[in-house]
Amino acid sequence: MAIIKDEDFTDEVAACLEVTMEICKVLRLCDSDQPVIGKIYIRMMNLYQNNSILMQTFDQDDFNSVVFPKSRVLEIQKICKERHDYMHCDYHAAAYALDPEYIDVDVDKCDKEVYAGLKRVIGRLYHGYDSDEEKKQLYKDAIKEFREYNGPDSKLKTMECKIIAEDCDAHEFWQSEGRCYPALRYVAMRVLSKPLGIGSVERSHKKLKNVILTAKRNRLHISKVNQELYINYNTAFLCARIKAKCADDKLEKYYMADFTLDEDDEEVRRERDENEETDNAVDAVIDNDSD
Repeated sequence: MAIIKDEDFTDEVAACLEVTMEICKVLRLCDSDQPVIGKIYIRMMNLYQNNSILMQTFDQDDFNSVVFPKSRVLEIQKICKERHDYMHCDYHAAAYALDPEYIDVDVDKCDKEVYAGLKRVIGRLYHGYDSDEEKKQLYKDAIKEFREYNGPDSKLKTMECKIIAEDCDAHEFWQSEGRCYPALRYVAMRVLSKPLGIGSVERSHKKLKNVILTAKRNRLHISKVNQELYINYNTAFLCARIKAKCADDKLEKYYMADFTLDEDDEEVRRERDENEETDNAVDAVIDNDSD
């Protein structure tokens, strides 16, 4: 009770939450089954930018205003920096650069590390571009197409494309809308479709053991196992997407009802009345025949 009544207790709890909440968001993102590799780079950046404790530099003499002592803050900063350096890779930077959610971000002005990571990933996917003339040309085309994609005159910066990007995953957006940048589309679909963590792999193994390759079905052929695992694991995502789509359609109809014109209402009402009169006439005929 004495701890709770302490004047600094609530400040310390708030400081702990400020540090841990952004970390929890990153951990939940990494454990997701969805292809969200394009989000991890900006989330790791937000881990510092949205946290006054991790941004504390101690250049001024106001570090005593921080709830934690200086040694503890430095320890927290060191742990987060080490995990960031351990997690970061070129694929995270490339996925961030190619994610349509961040298409309005100027990569060159934002962070040169992102563009450098993207170039290395393109070189990796077009392996042998330094010796093969065809792959060398594809590498150059992908770099050129990214400049256009990220520029002010991009063909994918239209309002229609932004609406489509909100309703689908990043790699699906490139599959359907990225045909105007074929070389870059090849890179984007392979980068953005990668899983971010191993959580999805572990869950698929669990489903394989408990649902598909059980003790009573231990003689299934490997091709059959792969097909059943693919269907079982992806059915849940498909059902969730259908439910979300139906919910969006119902919500859209609900809001659109407020903007329906009066004359349309009268037309619908008139048609409904005519249908009711027809039904009543048919019922009357049936009743007379039965009598």
